[in-house]
Amino acid sequence: MTPLPWFLHLLASPALTITVTEHVPRAWRERLLTWPWRPWQATRTVTRTEPHPAVLWIGNTVVGHPATLWKFLTARYGAQLRAEGRLN
Repeated sequence: MTPLPWFLHLLASPALTITVTEHVPRAWRERLLTWPWRPWQATRTVTRTEPHPAVLWIGNTVVGHPATLWKFLTARYGAQLRAEGRLN
């Protein structure tokens, strides 16, 4: 495995997230006992943010969410880093 190139710059940005929206079914208790009373509304919308799954290459700079960069580095250089003792 080739070593991590000296010219490769990593830029981690926690702002690189995506918004995931999903419709979750409401329980009967929630439909009947909540205010405002809307028993005919069967689902509710849940919005959450997740790390962006892509790594962006800009010249010799790799930009990504910290969790995504960690996955990228362990997939690409994991065996080498474990052999050197820099990765548990």
